[in-house]
Amino acid sequence: RQMEQIYISYGQKSNAELLLLYGFALERNPYNSVDVTVSIAPRTAAVAAANEGVEVDPLAQQKIDFLAAVGRDETVDFPC
Repeated sequence: RQMEQIYISYGQKSNAELLLLYGFALERNPYNSVDVTVSIAPRTAAVAAANEGVEVDPLAQQKIDFLAAVGRDETVDFPC
């Protein structure tokens, strides 16, 4: 119809996607996100022995085993 307002939906996109794809970003974007990388340094007895000042984490091997059991590496990127 003539003279009616047109609405455009860009979908659920973060500010990085909006800026890259369309050249703008929103001040208050509910879909904005930040990518985070988390990694653990397995402080096993062998690592602690090879690196002065590093204390042994008594749960290091359990943490490594858990990550392997759930199909993750020692480094995880979020969102995954």
